[in-house]
Amino acid sequence: MDILKIIVSGFLIGLISALPVGISAFEIVRRGVCYGFFAALFVALGTVTSDIIYSGLAYFGISKYILDNPFFERIGGIAGAIIIAIFGFYILYEARSNRETPLKKLEKKELPSYLSGIVITIFNPFNLLFWAGVTSLMFKSQIVSGSKFLGGIFLIAAILGILTWTVFLSYVSAFGKFNFNLRFKRILNQIVGILLIFTASIIFIRII
Repeated sequence: MDILKIIVSGFLIGLISALPVGISAFEIVRRGVCYGFFAALFVALGTVTSDIIYSGLAYFGISKYILDNPFFERIGGIAGAIIIAIFGFYILYEARSNRETPLKKLEKKELPSYLSGIVITIFNPFNLLFWAGVTSLMFKSQIVSGSKFLGGIFLIAAILGILTWTVFLSYVSAFGKFNFNLRFKRILNQIVGILLIFTASIIFIRII
C-alpha cells in the first residue's frame, strides 16, 4: 500500500473515531457555546495532546505492559474516575450556584480549556484501550505491512483526522447560527457535568 493510501486510511480512521458524541465533544461544544471559539479550540488541542501521548505509548508497545499490569489498571482507573468525577461535580456546582454570575467571570473559575481537554481524555482509560486496539490491528493488517515507519505515518494521519473534526466542532459551536440564551448555556454546563460524573461512574464500575 502506497503512502497516500496509508495517509487517507489513517485520516479516515481518526475522523470516524472522533464522530461519536462523547464527553470530550460535549466539553468542546460547551466551551464554544458559552465562552467562544478559542476556549473550545484549546479543549480540542488538549484532547488531541492526550491522543498523541496514548498513540505514542501504543506505537512503542508500552501500552501493552500498562494494560497487562492489574495494579496499574486498578489504581490508574480509580484515580482517573475520581479526577473526572471531581471535574464534573465542580462544573455542576458552579453552574447551579452561580446563576447570576456572568459567563466570562464563571469561565475564570474553571479549569483552563487546554488542561480541561487533557484531563477528560488522558484520565479516561478507555482511550488507552482504543489506541492499543487501533495500533494492534494496524500492524496485524496489510495496511502498513508491519512497518514501523508506515505505522507512524498512519497514526499521525489518524491524529490529524481527530484534530480536523474537533477544530470543526469548535468552530461550529462558537460561530454557528445559534441564538442560545443564558439559561440554555447554564443547562449545557449542567449536562456536561452530569456526563462527566456518569463517565467516571462507568470507569469505576468497570475497574471494581
